[in-house]
Amino acid sequence: MTLSDLASIGSLISAAAVLVSLVYLGLQVSQAARNQRAAMVNGTSARTSDQLLRVIESHNADLWTRLITTSEPNYTAGEIVKLMNILTALVLGIEDSFLLARQNLIDKSMFETNLRLMDILFGLPVPRAMWPFVRDSFVPDFVTFFETRMNATPLREQVDLPRELVASLRAVRGRS
Repeated sequence: MTLSDLASIGSLISAAAVLVSLVYLGLQVSQAARNQRAAMVNGTSARTSDQLLRVIESHNADLWTRLITTSEPNYTAGEIVKLMNILTALVLGIEDSFLLARQNLIDKSMFETNLRLMDILFGLPVPRAMWPFVRDSFVPDFVTFFETRMNATPLREQVDLPRELVASLRAVRGRS
């Protein structure tokens, strides 16, 4: 075997090593992308859960209950400001999901879950009536998306939650 033959074999081994390295690097990049998407989904879920838990804290619970269960306009100016901040925080979470979904950084199912929460909340009269109070906090393309979705969502009337729970319990017990 000549020196030229050894050089050729060395070049072949070197090329194979580079190819293996590139395949490994590709796998690492793919895994990093999956991990990043998982982190984004986790962060979005954590933010939404945290926001939903905050609205039922003792200093917000009565106000939130009134928002959900009645469309009577019996709010003080201070309560309206508080609700504006709560709604802004909740919509910021939806905007976050909107931006992440547009960049394919979260799954469509996660985005759809957040949209369904939006549909429930903004299907109620008071949050929908308060939207103009907070809409200027958001970028125009999100506002267009949000309003298109909100306007396509049928307006729902609030329900008597204790009565509905009793009816649901009866139905559950009837199935047992």
